[in-house]
Amino acid sequence: MQVTLLSHTQDALNLLLRTKNTRLKHDSDPAHWSDSQRAEHLAYMRDTIKSSWEFVDYTFQIEGVSRAFTHQLVRTRAGSYAQESQRTVDARDNGFLPFSSPLATSEQQNIYNQSCNYAFGAYTLLMRGGAAAQDARGVRLAVDTFRATSGFAILFKMSVSARLIWRRSMTTLMS
Repeated sequence: MQVTLLSHTQDALNLLLRTKNTRLKHDSDPAHWSDSQRAEHLAYMRDTIKSSWEFVDYTFQIEGVSRAFTHQLVRTRAGSYAQESQRTVDARDNGFLPFSSPLATSEQQNIYNQSCNYAFGAYTLLMRGGAAAQDARGVRLAVDTFRATSGFAILFKMSVSARLIWRRSMTTLMS
């Protein structure tokens, strides 16, 4: 798995503080405030004005994750997502993720690997035979490796329930 930060809000702190000023009719520029004044206003915002956090965002590209992982990630609906298409992309080079259970027996690992190899072989034969990716995708597995792009407003990280979902998703991603 590889996670790459593609973009993020520049000068996010001043942007957050400026949005607070907009709501409360303050005219001073937060860029000229002292660190203690910024900290005070930020603490106030953390506890009261959640909507300002929506102005700050991060966009990541996540590669080498399973389709099963991306399905869990997008279920949260806490961000915006783009995911590699199974309908149009020729995925013969994608590969599959290894069996992830640390308690798996060698027989279980062999069965898993053989099943994945068989499915990828069938997919390759279909594609070589001229099948459209959208038709051949039916033999692909939930453990295929994929690429997804995810964008999150910083508000996503501020919500307790969202943090729990994010931790569960990251645990799944890391396993």
